[in-house]
Amino acid sequence: MFDLTILEVAIGMVFVYLLLSLVASGISEIVAQTLGLRSANLSKWIIQMFDSKAKSDEEKKKAAEWAEKFYGLGRIKSLTAPGPGNPISWLIPLLRRVGGTNKPSYIKASTFASAMIDLAAPPTGNSRSLTFADMKSSLDPAMPPPAGTSAPADELPDEAKKLLLSLISDAGDLDEARKSIEQWFDDAMERVSGSYKRQAQLILLGIGVALALVVNVNSFEIAGSLWRDDTLRASVVVAAEERAASEFGDGSGSADMETSDAEASSGQATAVSASQVEETDAENDKPNPYEDVADDIASLNASDIPIGWDDPPNSATGIFAMLVGIAFTGLAVSLGAPFWFDALNKLVNVRGSVKPKTSKEEGA
Repeated sequence: MFDLTILEVAIGMVFVYLLLSLVASGISEIVAQTLGLRSANLSKWIIQMFDSKAKSDEEKKKAAEWAEKFYGLGRIKSLTAPGPGNPISWLIPLLRRVGGTNKPSYIKASTFASAMIDLAAPPTGNSRSLTFADMKSSLDPAMPPPAGTSAPADELPDEAKKLLLSLISDAGDLDEARKSIEQWFDDAMERVSGSYKRQAQLILLGIGVALALVVNVNSFEIAGSLWRDDTLRASVVVAAEERAASEFGDGSGSADMETSDAEASSGQATAVSASQVEETDAENDKPNPYEDVADDIASLNASDIPIGWDDPPNSATGIFAMLVGIAFTGLAVSLGAPFWFDALNKLVNVRGSVKPKTSKEEGA
C-alpha cells in the first residue's frame, strides 16, 4: 500500500519552501523597487539603442546624452513616481538618484513610439501638424525637408536614424510608422526582460540562502522532524492543504502568484512587456511587497515548523550537515513560489486520491 508518511513529509517540505519563497520573493521585489533595478536595466537598453555600435568615449557620451533627452521628454518624465503604500516612498527617489536610476520602470510601446517620433521629427512650427513625410525626411539624408520644416537643432545619432528608418520603411503614413515602432519595442522588451530575469534569479538565490541561514531553515532537520513527529506532520499537512485550497479553490491562484512572483524575481513566471502595463498605474496597482512579506512571515511563524537557532549543532559534522541543509533550502527557494504552488497542489491532490478511508466511511 502507498505509504502516506512519505507523501505527507513531501507536502510538508513543499509547504516550507513555498512560504520561504513567498518571503524571499517579497524581499527581492523590495530590493528591485528600492534600487530601481528594472529602470536601470531599461535605461541601459535605451542608451544602447541610440548607438549600439558606439566605441569611442565621444560616441558613448553622445548616446548617453540622447538617452537623457529621451527621459527628459514630458511624456517620459511623468512616469517616474513610486507607488503608494511604500513605507520608504519618500526615500526611493533619493536612492535611485544616487545610483543614477531615477527613471521609470515601464514604458508603454505607444508612449515610446511617440517619444521617438518627437525626437526624430523636425520642427514644423505652429502652422501645421507633423506628417509622415516630415519624419522620413528627417531620418533620410537623401530626402529634402518638406516645405514649412527646418532641420532639427540636433540630429539623432546615425545608428538611431538608420534603425528608425528601417522600421518605418514599409509604412505608408504616420500611424503605420508608429505601429511599426511599437511592435519593435515590444519585441525588444521581451529580450530585455529575459536579461532582467536572469539577474533577478541570482538575487533571489542570494536572498533565499541568506534567509535560510538567518532563520536556520535546515531542510534535512525539518524533513527528519516531519518523519518522526506524527503530530507535527499532521498539523503542517493541514496548514498546507488549507493554503492550497485558498489559492486554488477558484482556479486563479496559480496565475495570480505567477504574475506577482515574476516581478519579484524568480523568472519562473511571465515577463512583463512594456505594452502590457499602463505606466502610471503599473507602480500603483502592483501588490504591496511590504505587506506581502509581513503576511508570509506571520504564516511561517504560525506554523509549528522547527526553525530557528534554539538548538544549534556543536560538532564539526553537525555544523557541516546544517550548512548543507541550509544551502539546499536556499536552492529550493530560488525555484520561486509558482513552482512550489504547483507542486503543493499536485501533492495535495494525490494525497486526496490515495488517503485511506476512515472506519465510518468503510462502514457506509
